[in-house]
Amino acid sequence: MHHLESALQIFTALQVAVGVGRSLALMGEIHRTQGHGNRAQAYSQAAATVLENTPAQRDRAQALTCLGLAHWAEQDCAQARQALEAALHLYQSLKAPFEEGRVLTWLGQVYAGQREFMFALACYEATLDLYLLLPSTREVEWQTAQVLTRLGYLCEQTGRPELAIAPYQDALERYQRLGDGVGGRHLARCLGRLHEDQGRFTLALDYYQQALADMPSATLTQLSLRCDDFPA
Repeated sequence: MHHLESALQIFTALQVAVGVGRSLALMGEIHRTQGHGNRAQAYSQAAATVLENTPAQRDRAQALTCLGLAHWAEQDCAQARQALEAALHLYQSLKAPFEEGRVLTWLGQVYAGQREFMFALACYEATLDLYLLLPSTREVEWQTAQVLTRLGYLCEQTGRPELAIAPYQDALERYQRLGDGVGGRHLARCLGRLHEDQGRFTLALDYYQQALADMPSATLTQLSLRCDDFPA
């Protein structure tokens, strides 16, 4: 009987810790999305600490991810990397490849921001390898398009804009299949600019026209009205 009571007490304490940790993590995410960096960091750090010795390790990984992103928003890259790497290890142990890929993508952006381009490239390539093994859902396709876009940015950052064309084209086609007009227009403009810079003006024009064709009619009307403001 004594052992049963002890087990019940432990179980109850764990349940309370999980509940408190999840509440703290939610508060951290809310403050992060509202741009309250210090509060987001405090709540997320508290959540990660409370959840450390509980079964809720996925919740802890989410809290660590939020903590890393909050530090990144404050441009504290060292703390951002530490928290994101901890989240990455947790997702790897949980065998959660989709979440693992998302954290790798954020880590890649942190590395790219610090001009550690080889580490950023490794993160993006690892993410794409992970997503190739997952079923082709809308969420996976959209996230893959995001990673490909980041890979294109990385090529441009490193002074190799000609290498950005292939990932941008792949991302564009994925956005088109998903019906994501915003992503598609952005990539069409990027491709138009790259082809224009390399003297392929016919191709550039095709992409610019594609970006305009995908633009909502209300936006085109606004552009037309603005053009009317200019003298002939």
